[in-house]
Amino acid sequence: DDLSSLELPPGAFGGLEPPPGDLAFLPSSPELGQQWSDGEAGDGAALTLLPPVPSPPQPPPQPPPPKEPTLREAFAFALPAMGIYAAPTLMSLIDASFIGRASTAQLAALGPAGSISDSVPFFLLFLSIAATNLCSKAHASGDHAAASRVARTAVLLGGAGGVLLGAGTLLCASSLSRVYCGAQAALLAPLCAKYVAIRAAALPAVVVSTVAQAVCIGGKDARTPMLAVALAALLNLGGDFVLVSRLGWGIAGAAWATALSQLAAMALLLGVLARRGLLSPEPPPPPPTEAAALPPRPPRLATVRAILGFVPFVFVMAIKVSMHNLCAATAASLGGAPAAAHTALMAVAWLCFTFGDVGSSLAQAFLPAFASEEHPPPAAAAAAASAPSLCRQDGSAVEAEERRAMEAAHRIAVIAAVSKGFSSLAHAGTRDAFTAAIQLCLASLGPLGSSGEVRAKTVTLLHRMVETFALDVLGALQPALPHLLRASDAKEIAAAVALVNQIVLKFKGSVAASVSPVVAALSAAVFAQLAALEGAVAAEVGGGGRASMSEGARERHALLRGYFTFLHSLVHCDLAAVLCDANNLPLLDAALGRLLQGCVEGPDLTLQRQCFAVLQKLVEHLGGADETFDTYIRERMLPACFGALSQPHFRLADAAALQLLEAVAALQVAMLAKLGRPFAAHLHDVYLPQQLQCSPAFCDEYAALLAAGEPRALRDFLRSHLLAAGGGKS
Repeated sequence: DDLSSLELPPGAFGGLEPPPGDLAFLPSSPELGQQWSDGEAGDGAALTLLPPVPSPPQPPPQPPPPKEPTLREAFAFALPAMGIYAAPTLMSLIDASFIGRASTAQLAALGPAGSISDSVPFFLLFLSIAATNLCSKAHASGDHAAASRVARTAVLLGGAGGVLLGAGTLLCASSLSRVYCGAQAALLAPLCAKYVAIRAAALPAVVVSTVAQAVCIGGKDARTPMLAVALAALLNLGGDFVLVSRLGWGIAGAAWATALSQLAAMALLLGVLARRGLLSPEPPPPPPTEAAALPPRPPRLATVRAILGFVPFVFVMAIKVSMHNLCAATAASLGGAPAAAHTALMAVAWLCFTFGDVGSSLAQAFLPAFASEEHPPPAAAAAAASAPSLCRQDGSAVEAEERRAMEAAHRIAVIAAVSKGFSSLAHAGTRDAFTAAIQLCLASLGPLGSSGEVRAKTVTLLHRMVETFALDVLGALQPALPHLLRASDAKEIAAAVALVNQIVLKFKGSVAASVSPVVAALSAAVFAQLAALEGAVAAEVGGGGRASMSEGARERHALLRGYFTFLHSLVHCDLAAVLCDANNLPLLDAALGRLLQGCVEGPDLTLQRQCFAVLQKLVEHLGGADETFDTYIRERMLPACFGALSQPHFRLADAAALQLLEAVAALQVAMLAKLGRPFAAHLHDVYLPQQLQCSPAFCDEYAALLAAGEPRALRDFLRSHLLAAGGGKS
């Protein structure tokens, strides 16, 4: 019954220490269906030793992750790399500058000649890409032998490929030159062919140098290649000076100077690699007794296959080279000055392209250490470390809820993506399927509406339905809107407003009944979010912050812009009555207050004009029908018309200022049309002379222009007086 009190006498195991294990009662011959009562072992039970439970295998210890490069280290690599990629372009510029002084025709021929000579090595650029990647991985794992094997193989392949390319280019120099020079072949082709033939002799050196540079970059050494190309640039400069300027060899002298400088760069780089032991032959295989204790050496063919795995880059480079060479051939066919100008222009352009090459080399040199098998990425390591705790919490309510939300968001996104395969819902079955899908997606907002991902994916899906299928989703959206807005931030509310605005613009007055409750819910959410944002901005200003630069101020402005745009769409789609019906009447005063605020608050003059346009439509719809609203027009809207023109941000020099003036004039014309003589008398006898201190002559002329009902004439009158008074900061 209680094994904890069991004591075994000495020698119970025949003088042997008991083996490790657990003591338990096991039936000696259990019967099928036999049941033991609590506290009983049953008849025939025997004391038996259970075998020890093996502990689960422990995963092998992971090596520490590589040290992350600092910004200083990245720049220390990038700046010399910039010199590596900029030097060939500078050499082309050097050639162009010397040849341009000698002959315009030779400078024109240098364009296609340089395109041919510089583009041919690109077909073996995959060797350099492979060398950088494979050497970087080898250095990251500390395998010097693998780095040496990659370097030797890549250099040998580069030399052999360079010889073949050089021979082919030499044989085809005349043909290629005639193709590239086009209509000007008679003049430019002989010069072009001479340059290409000389440069072809150095093509093996060019390819080998590029591979050697890649090997150095794979070892995070950008200084050695920079010194090599700097030496080549200096030799090219000296060679051009002697052969072109002094000896008068022209384009042939420039070709010889470039070829010799490339040979010198190759010699320097190969010497550096040899001193580092990267070109040394592999030692002979050890005796069998020693070889058995060592891991098998990767065959040389495996390295060749790994390098040749980068051959698809040939296709990429072929497309780029074809595009560039087509431009060069077209420019050469124009001949003379246009071809020469293209040569100089492309030399400058290639100098600017080096920034991308530097970023590529930086990534190839440093990233493989973090993506190797020995050093998994930090995110993967963190996920592996947290896996046990996630498994332990898998049954918790929080984890289950988050998992459900992510699955729902994924399914909603899939529905939106699938809908892109349909251009319409003409087929009844398709319409029914997507309608049911929308209802299910909106229904998920009930239990899962607290997930921002679910809300965002739902709004995206509804946008898709309205934009492509012209589907009125307001009926389904209305009951789900509280769930969509209950936990939304300013950006999500703005997205919901944009969605309903899209529906209004698509269906206009036909959605008057269904859009009314949606407008009420959206307006309430907008006003609540604006109050929260303004409170946060006020607190920030009180703490010494700058309101105009805060994130809250930017979110408030974006939300107001979206809301004013929505109101503008409503009133211009024959839906102004929606703002005054039973659902929205309690919110009308707040909406008008925000509109008046938008009329005066800057600095966006276009947004102010939009607010005045909304007020004009509301005046046309409600003016003269309700005395309370008429009073509101005189006491609140009329001062806003002139208050907007007195703001510090209002400048007549602004292109939008004239449109704002016209919107102000149009609103006052609408006020007069709806309120009649009482409004004209109030403006002429009370507001202009008493509030604005205007002269009688001004009041008379202003009232006459307003009575004429021409907003543009009133606009021009206001503009002229603002200019005369020095207002508007013109």
